[in-house]
Amino acid sequence: MSGDRSVRSFSVVWRGLAAMLLLVGTLAVVLGGNRSASAQDVTETDATLRVVHASPGSPNIDVLVDGQAVVQDLAFGAATEYLPIPGGDHKVQVVPTGQNADAAVIDSDLSLDSGDAYIFMAVNRLNEIEGEVYDVNIDNVDSGKARVRVIHASPDAGNVDVSVTGGDELWGDIEYRSATDYKDLDAGSYSLDIKGDGDRILLTAQNLPIEDGSAYDIIAIGQISDSTFALLPLQTTVSIPCATALGIEGGTEDSCVRIVHAAPGSPEVDVYLNESPIVMGLTFGTSTDFVAVPEGDDRKIQVVAAGGTPGDGDLVDTEFDVDGRNAYEVIVSGNPDDLEANTAELNLSPLPAGQSRVRVFHASTDAGGIDVAVADGPTLFEDVNFRDSTDYSTVDSGTYSLQIKKDDTVVLAGDLTFEPGMVYDVVAIGRTDDNSLALLVLSATSLVRDGSVATPVTQGTAAVATADSETVDATTTADLTAVPTAGAVEATATPTS
Repeated sequence: MSGDRSVRSFSVVWRGLAAMLLLVGTLAVVLGGNRSASAQDVTETDATLRVVHASPGSPNIDVLVDGQAVVQDLAFGAATEYLPIPGGDHKVQVVPTGQNADAAVIDSDLSLDSGDAYIFMAVNRLNEIEGEVYDVNIDNVDSGKARVRVIHASPDAGNVDVSVTGGDELWGDIEYRSATDYKDLDAGSYSLDIKGDGDRILLTAQNLPIEDGSAYDIIAIGQISDSTFALLPLQTTVSIPCATALGIEGGTEDSCVRIVHAAPGSPEVDVYLNESPIVMGLTFGTSTDFVAVPEGDDRKIQVVAAGGTPGDGDLVDTEFDVDGRNAYEVIVSGNPDDLEANTAELNLSPLPAGQSRVRVFHASTDAGGIDVAVADGPTLFEDVNFRDSTDYSTVDSGTYSLQIKKDDTVVLAGDLTFEPGMVYDVVAIGRTDDNSLALLVLSATSLVRDGSVATPVTQGTAAVATADSETVDATTTADLTAVPTAGAVEATATPTS
């Protein structure tokens, strides 16, 4: 792996006035078009909201948030993707498709916390239609696990139980319009029985895929009386292995590491991990690509002058712990006679559409405390000292005029573009005394918070309980009939607070 090649693919050094950073990334769909990175509050993580039409017998619907249409022509049994909406208080109105707010059949006030995820459901029959809101738990899940719950939205099914076909009960006595607690289940393929009064099986869902790293909201919709009773499993990706997110070769339990040379005046270096070479000839102001490494404690990092031998006059010899599935950055900083390797974990968790994640690492040996601010706008990071790593800040994707300030004096300024669904580590490198102060901007691919519709299940014929079923491999193909019109629909406009 060469330092030069990795620089071209992963990093850009930003120096001087009017420099422009333009990194290539996959553009997420932003509702209502581009969001300007202006002097307004652009540093709040959006909440995300998906909408489900679970009102049997009701026509297709449009959904308005604060008077703006965000969903159009949503049919019964269908669910939207996640819509990014600023945190705070909002008015949600549901109208028959093509109607305006005066024809609202649901008119609700909704309070959303920044960064959280929600499901808004139109429930009950048309003459009693109402809105229900459910929080989605988007915390990381353990390796090999998925987070699963059931939401009961069938108006005539009575209280229901959910069990593994022929096996143990998972949730019992679920009332209409209530949601169970989440359970962490082993990833795999499940056959579930939905039971009503007297243990009568109302529906058997066979080969329901439950994937590692996802949260599932399995919604019971429709009616027993007209044979529309069905399950609509909604999937939310909450965590995936770093090698998958970053598109590198590696196992699902591997960690991902990249090395940054941020020590001015130091020679080219070779870097070894547990005495195996990671990069040879890494120059100041460059970084390596990510490389997959086995998880474990006390991983030894050795930095030697290029061409040197580990253990013989190492410039750095230190250890750090790496958790499986997570990504890390090892930043070599300091003066040539005082080098250190600092480790910082990257946050690659899914982002709301149209947003990016940014933090700063201070590796300039003589700059002292610095602030990072948007010109004529908010200060993103205050009083960042040498070898400090800030917390991440979520920002609206776009182009920003950034300023690096020391004692309220601008010492570096220019434009940076942050692409949607990307994570940026901005490293202050160089020195002020020789005008070499610069920013090394490193990017990594995150995910856009995604809410797909897993394979839904129609009612079919009530099944007879069989022998205990075993969880099988998650790659088992499901042969299931879709709920009519179930699927993701595109939203239109972004509401503003």
